[in-house]
Amino acid sequence: MSGKTFWASVLLLLWLVGSAAGFYYFFASHYGIFDPTGQWQQQPWPELEVQQLGLAPEAGREWQGVLIADNSCSCSSFARAHSKALVEQHANLQITELPLPLAQQHLRLFATPVFLLFRHQRLVYAGPLATDLLCSEQQSLISALLSAKQQLPGVWLNGESSACRCSLPAG
Repeated sequence: MSGKTFWASVLLLLWLVGSAAGFYYFFASHYGIFDPTGQWQQQPWPELEVQQLGLAPEAGREWQGVLIADNSCSCSSFARAHSKALVEQHANLQITELPLPLAQQHLRLFATPVFLLFRHQRLVYAGPLATDLLCSEQQSLISALLSAKQQLPGVWLNGESSACRCSLPAG
């Protein structure tokens, strides 16, 4: 093996290892069960209404979404893009982003991004927007609810799905 071939092989190997490490650090390390400890069930979420978050109800809209994201979480940019696409696809949906510090005044949160979906101002869904690594529209849980492809018997506190999420410190 010539010197050039050896160094080219070393550089290729370093690039592969660096890419894999970067992918794990920025993406895969944030993928997992949204609520592995079952904390959703320990909060009085089913009675939550939009007004209790300090938000005004959207007059004339059946659906209102609230996205709670953490700017330090790489999953948040994917969730923002996904929520923007949802609004473009569903004219009867309005999404408001609630800043994390303000949301934490009203709710005990353990991971972000969290999506809250209200129908006629009452909570019907809390959890991730999608069940894949990049929060893609193809794995959207919300689209199925908005287009009536999926019906809920009551409030769905979706902590059992795997999704892109970042844990928050306990407190």
